[in-house]
Amino acid sequence: MSTIRPVVIDTNPHRPVDFSEKAIAKVMKSHFVTLQVKEDGCQLNWVVERLLQGDKWVYNEHFLSREGKSFPALKGLRVMSDEHWDKFFNPNLGGGLYREYGGFMIQAEIMVLNPDGTDKVCAETSGALGRKEELLTLDQFRIVAFDLIPLSNVIQGGDYEVMQSVRMVRLAAQGTSIKDTIKRYALPAFNFEVVSEEIATDFDSIQAVYDMERHKGKEGLVIKDPMSPWKRGKKVGQWKKIPDDCCDGVVTGLMWGTKGKANEGKVIGFTVLTEHGVEVEAGGITEDQKDEFTSNVLEHGHAFYDGYAVRITYKERLKSGSYRHPSFDIFRGITDPYIKE
Repeated sequence: MSTIRPVVIDTNPHRPVDFSEKAIAKVMKSHFVTLQVKEDGCQLNWVVERLLQGDKWVYNEHFLSREGKSFPALKGLRVMSDEHWDKFFNPNLGGGLYREYGGFMIQAEIMVLNPDGTDKVCAETSGALGRKEELLTLDQFRIVAFDLIPLSNVIQGGDYEVMQSVRMVRLAAQGTSIKDTIKRYALPAFNFEVVSEEIATDFDSIQAVYDMERHKGKEGLVIKDPMSPWKRGKKVGQWKKIPDDCCDGVVTGLMWGTKGKANEGKVIGFTVLTEHGVEVEAGGITEDQKDEFTSNVLEHGHAFYDGYAVRITYKERLKSGSYRHPSFDIFRGITDPYIKE
């Protein structure tokens, strides 16, 4: 049976919603928006927890997913020892923020590195982070931070009523303190940086920056309202601008839910041979679709959907010819399920 990883801290971080010209235009009527590069990695919530045990301060580091679960390949990883975190939080030495708030959480993108120092694509980073038998060291990945929240606010729930522009100033200060502490005490190198920002007041500027970053191989942009507070979950105030595309194909098989998890025994998607001659797994179906598709398969057999004409969506084509984040979209047949119409 597959191991179900527990939630360590229910971080429920602020996430961008889909690009909305109307919503962004409304912000730009009164002020500018900020543009942050969206890296092609996995979201990371790096938590540093400060706890008093007896008469001694101890520090727990958690490298968590967006759902607040530990990455197996980062198990036991530490950037600093308790002694050095003590120095970091000492106002006369490190000057780190939020010592009185139980620590902090940094939202970031994490990219696992290839041997030549380049970033692995998202799917490869995700796979590497999930392999518990291959623990990663600090020099095998890089982190690009884009937000900073006091840990007490994360744990208590609710929004953090401090505007984005102020949080970025604090994040830059925290990042500098982290790097200075590592350098001062000659600690192992940590590939950590704070995302850079640009300002835009019109859509031509947004498009120009987007095109430039896409040319560099980045995933896209996150457009932010600098006056917006930090919210819980996928909420407005942040919008993602990334590629999106679709293609047609035919069903070649079924995707089943993992044994021991919530979708065990259910159809959760299809394997699809696309018009590009690539076979992919396309999930992302709704709960109602899972029930409908599973019922049909149990009644009519596992080959029921074989050959059905479908459309999948994806974020972009990879150099390998496959797709980033392929998902089932719709069946294309109307009068005949095997014919795209």
